[in-house]
Amino acid sequence: LRTDDGWTALHWAVEKFHKEVASFLLALPDKESFISYKTNSEGCTALHIAVKHLRISMVEAILKAKADVNAQDSRGRTPLYLAVWSVQEDVVKMLLSSGADPNIPSIYGTTLHCWSALHIAAQEGNLSALKTLLRYGAEVDLKDKHGMTA
Repeated sequence: LRTDDGWTALHWAVEKFHKEVASFLLALPDKESFISYKTNSEGCTALHIAVKHLRISMVEAILKAKADVNAQDSRGRTPLYLAVWSVQEDVVKMLLSSGADPNIPSIYGTTLHCWSALHIAAQEGNLSALKTLLRYGAEVDLKDKHGMTA
C-alpha cells in the first residue's frame, strides 16, 4: 500500500524514526516488493530518507535487507551522494562497502550535466570522504557541466 504521493509504511517508519516498525517491515518475506519503492514527490527510497535524516541504524538495517544502494531520486541523487553532501563519513563507508557506485552522476544521467559524489566531497572540503571515494574507485577525471573535474 502506498499513499497518494507514493509513501509506503517503510518510508514513514524511517521518516518518523520508528525503529521497531521499520525492523518488522524489513523482516517481512516480501520486503523486496517494497524496499526500493520511490516516493512520487521526490523519488526517494527508504534508504534516501534514512541517509537524509542521519538514521544510521536504519541505514544499516535497510542495507542488510538488500535495498538498491544505487537508487536515484528525482534529481538523480543516490544515497551516497546525500551522505557525502551531509558529511556522514560512517554512512559513506557503509554505502561504498555495500556496493554504492561513487561515479553515478546526480542528474540527467550524465556527468557532463552534473556532479558526482567526488565533486561534492571536493566542493565541501570533505577530505576524508574524498579519500574514501578514491579508495573505492571514484574517477578523478569525471567532468561536470562546465567541464570541471573534482
